[in-house]
Amino acid sequence: MKTLAMWLLAGLFLAPVAHAAEEEAEEFLLGDLGVRIDLPEQWRMTRWSDWDFKAQDDDGPILLWAWATELQTPVGDQAELWQPVYEDMIASEKGFDAKLVKAETHSVAGMDAAFLDWTWKVGKKGLDLHMYGATIEIGGKNMHWAVAAIPKHAERAEEARKALIKRAEIRSPAVITPPDLVLEAEGMGIETRIPGLWREPQKGELEATMKVVGTLGLEDLTPCWVAMRPKPANPEPEVMVTCQGGLLLGVVDEHSFAGADELIRAKMFGSAPVEPARMLDLDDRVGFVYKPRPGLVVGVVPYDKGLARTWVLGDPEDASLEADLEAALTGSEWSGLHPASVGDQVSYWVTYRPTSPMVLGPAALLLLGLGGAGFAGVRMMGGRKNKYELLDDDD
Repeated sequence: MKTLAMWLLAGLFLAPVAHAAEEEAEEFLLGDLGVRIDLPEQWRMTRWSDWDFKAQDDDGPILLWAWATELQTPVGDQAELWQPVYEDMIASEKGFDAKLVKAETHSVAGMDAAFLDWTWKVGKKGLDLHMYGATIEIGGKNMHWAVAAIPKHAERAEEARKALIKRAEIRSPAVITPPDLVLEAEGMGIETRIPGLWREPQKGELEATMKVVGTLGLEDLTPCWVAMRPKPANPEPEVMVTCQGGLLLGVVDEHSFAGADELIRAKMFGSAPVEPARMLDLDDRVGFVYKPRPGLVVGVVPYDKGLARTWVLGDPEDASLEADLEAALTGSEWSGLHPASVGDQVSYWVTYRPTSPMVLGPAALLLLGLGGAGFAGVRMMGGRKNKYELLDDDD
């Protein structure tokens, strides 16, 4: 067994010990993660940096990996969604024939954890390993633990999974987003209660979030607000962005909707082949919902400062994007109604509602007035009696 331990140590796990921290740094503190790993006596560290860690229990042996991925994503109730993270880790160790045996959610030290149990092979002879992974949330990231051993020591490796997490000092705990979070940007005049798991990005998540926002082609993000929703094992979050726009449309309702839709599409999408909008009833106004391409839905709402434009960009297979957009729009409060001048109102009634009593009534009165004036004119010009006809000698 000693030979096997040495083989594992030399061929699989030993790497130059990396100390990103200075010598006086606190032992086994992963500075970028805000987590200090507390090893039991029989364990020894084989790699230590600010962002990852490896260790080995020679009484077995049992191997430990600990690392993190960007974005703090809720563990959720589908542990199997974290499978790609462990597949990447196994591949990085030159493992092969990896099989997910079991995926469950548990609670460890008061934290939700996704437990994923694996078998895989390593080395030219295809040495069998049993691995027990756990994913938890920490501040701005997800931390992943993996403990592996040959089948003979698999039970001890499984027990070590929970024990090592319980011993760890999580100094940067997961940030909890309050329910009914309301977002607004200064001077925008819109307050939006964002739905579900959408939230503002944390400091360490800004770079990944803004990278996705950048694909929308928005040149100016003032005034705007940005929200994100991370997805398990995905380095790119889904994003939701609301910005103010300056286009004025006059009177906008169900009657003028189609005409306003043409103006909005020309302004926002240019010559791109975007289907006409779906109308969304927002009680005191109407909204426009567009689907320019798979994975992108756009909402436009007229209000007193012009147009509020909301983009929701995510996984093309995510059927919730449109529902989340609608929830954000219906959960918004606007500073006022869209402006419409007297000329706009006259144009609206004549163009979109010419048969309305509001148009026909005044038109009928005008016609009656004109008819009465014409009849009176005829009476005055040719319809009155000739007072000199009795003096006419021709009769």
